[in-house]
Amino acid sequence: MTMIALQPRPGIFTDEAAGANDAPFSYVDGSLVRFYAGKAEQIGGWQNKVSGGAFAGKVRALLSSAELNGTRNLFSGSHTALELLQGGVISDITPISAAAVALGANPIATTNADATVTITGTHGLIVGQRVVIAAASGTVGGLTINGTHTVATAPNATSYTFEAASAATSSATGGGSSVTSQGLLVPGEPDGTFEYGFGVGPFSGGTFGTARSASDIVLAPRVWSLEAYGEDLIACPGNNGGIYYWDATNSSDRAAIITGAPTCNFITVNPPSRHLIAFGGADPMLIKWAAQGTTSGTANWTASATNDAGDVRLLDGSEIRGAIRTKAEIVVFTDTSAYSLRHIGGAFVFQLTKLAAVAPVLGQNAAAASDTFVAWMADGQFQYYDGVVRSLPCPVLRHVFDSTQGPGLNLAQRQKIVAFSNTEFNEVGWFYPSAGSDEIDRVVVWSYGEGQGVWWIGELSRTAYIDRSIELNPIGVDASGNIFNHEIPGAGNDGNALASHIETGGAYIDDGENLYSIRQAIPDFVLTNSNSSNALSFQLFSKIYPQGAETTGAANAIISTTDTVDTRITGRQIRWKASSSSAQLQWRVGKIRYDVELLDAAR
Repeated sequence: MTMIALQPRPGIFTDEAAGANDAPFSYVDGSLVRFYAGKAEQIGGWQNKVSGGAFAGKVRALLSSAELNGTRNLFSGSHTALELLQGGVISDITPISAAAVALGANPIATTNADATVTITGTHGLIVGQRVVIAAASGTVGGLTINGTHTVATAPNATSYTFEAASAATSSATGGGSSVTSQGLLVPGEPDGTFEYGFGVGPFSGGTFGTARSASDIVLAPRVWSLEAYGEDLIACPGNNGGIYYWDATNSSDRAAIITGAPTCNFITVNPPSRHLIAFGGADPMLIKWAAQGTTSGTANWTASATNDAGDVRLLDGSEIRGAIRTKAEIVVFTDTSAYSLRHIGGAFVFQLTKLAAVAPVLGQNAAAASDTFVAWMADGQFQYYDGVVRSLPCPVLRHVFDSTQGPGLNLAQRQKIVAFSNTEFNEVGWFYPSAGSDEIDRVVVWSYGEGQGVWWIGELSRTAYIDRSIELNPIGVDASGNIFNHEIPGAGNDGNALASHIETGGAYIDDGENLYSIRQAIPDFVLTNSNSSNALSFQLFSKIYPQGAETTGAANAIISTTDTVDTRITGRQIRWKASSSSAQLQWRVGKIRYDVELLDAAR
């Protein structure tokens, strides 16, 4: 009996898979398996945070904060709504778009056995916009009309329809003479879409008077920016939108427009100085801030001798794409450069310094910060800043960006990219839409605590994600608005099977000089909650020649009491795959050993 141990280096190296015969023994594929203390382990599972409840729309931003009385809030911004989760209850705090309109006498009509409700009266609404109907008297056609509804059709300026939760029990008109209709914030785009039609494209780029049927101009989806301002919330829906304020002392009220504030593409707050800062908007390269400690009033957004409001216009690039706050500064990204914005007080208030020319950051939320650096997903690469801007070596780069080498990236949906930090495991990562998907379906993570070249990948859809702060766990939201607490060992996929796997490239036995019979493998896995129904699958593969046929061993079920696995395959080179699909199993890889026997056969 000859025992050998072959230990892969930490990290997944998909870009080396094709040449793995000459590469160091490495993991070349995986999903939802991280690296911690040098070992591969399945990530923690997740559980639904709100039983039977979900946020509305496609959520692109989350913020957790606390009020002075200790109440914990989780805010959500989607393409249709701004919402608050407090005490297990989701409340709609979406701003209104206009004052309530009186509809006149008996403006509500129903048709028997039909859920369509017709409202007559001047409205100013569009299809997909939500509307609050109030002061309707009693029921109409057996339906309760008061409440929030979504406009289904708006055939003209004086009527619209919505679909009730159930069909009417009679054809009727009614509602009384006090009914009002009030539209909520007009919904944004759920997806990035190409712009077509008249006036699209460069001058003389086509025949005059002909609508364009193709374009490389992408209209961005709605991506909110959410900032805590003490115990209150400041929010901006982007796309040259207004800035809104939600007051925690009147938590049942909707967020309201901040009068005098500029329209912009996104906001941030500089907590030490309590400056509210707006980025982009009508001028996509402008940074503008309100006077210290203020948010509203045109005077407070206009520089004068009696305040420290101000603005600065960036010179390099055509648009400000994102900004992220660190302990010492705010890092601002245009489509060509990165800048540092630092509060220095005095006459200049903020100091602006160009850090470097950079590859274009891909989205408003494509940058994540740790205590010591900022990392971002750029066009075709990852970059980071820790005092110096540089490219970040990534062994899964082609897997992420090149659809011929892996799932690739859908650049038309780049604004959906969500960067995040996971401080418990010293990680930063990115959820992104692959080339074949219009919605986020993949994740790539840099385990910076394990080293610069240690990365992992996976298949997981989270349209918004935040690290733990006042919450005990990181929180993520899927494309259906379901809210999950993450990193819960043994939780699986909300009580369902969590599919994970990791796979090595080939490793030579005795440097490939001799032929061996691999008789047994001695598994070394730390398994939690393992049993016959929750087992880890372990499979061994072998080759005699690098370009020869591969022998596939049987898939063996491994539980905590498994001593050895009979493999009985022959080769010079071996590799293995471990996988699970369990609602309970949690596993971690140790050092796997093999019982091998030198063969006399010369091949």
